[in-house]
Amino acid sequence: MDNLSTKDIAKITDIAESTVRKYAQLLEANGYIFNRNISGYRVYNKQDAKVFSEFKNVSKAESSVEETARNIASKYITKPSTDKGDVLGDTQSHQGFDHDTVADLMKKVNVLTDMNEKQMKFNEELLRRLDQQQKYLDERLEARDQTLIESLRETQETKQLLLAAREEEKSQKGFFRKLFGK
Repeated sequence: MDNLSTKDIAKITDIAESTVRKYAQLLEANGYIFNRNISGYRVYNKQDAKVFSEFKNVSKAESSVEETARNIASKYITKPSTDKGDVLGDTQSHQGFDHDTVADLMKKVNVLTDMNEKQMKFNEELLRRLDQQQKYLDERLEARDQTLIESLRETQETKQLLLAAREEEKSQKGFFRKLFGK
């Protein structure tokens, strides 16, 4: 099976690439299924090129592209083609591939979701621990500050008591000296 790109189909059918994409969307909306690569982009085969050629020819004669898409999609979905297999057979095998791909992608999404939830829980726990650590540090700093302030007060009181004692001693000496004349 040939894997043709949108550009290849545009060259083969002499239709603009944007028009090929538009026709493909209309055909898919009406049940026609195109193969897709691993990345999810449409890939076309020779049968699809025939469908686009017919679409181009019929759309000139019919009133709307939507009607043309509906007619062509129904024609190729129900009618077997003369190629190696019918379009329906190709699309059914491709649908299995798509189903597997979707299942794999869903598993990956679930794994990523689980990892994201675990990361969020880890982050919450980390924030909780950081808050606890900050609270502990704040309490320790407050206790240290209180201890330092208390030590400073005691030191100031001791200095004042020593100064008062010296003053008293001086005043007592002065009094005795005056009293005894020494």
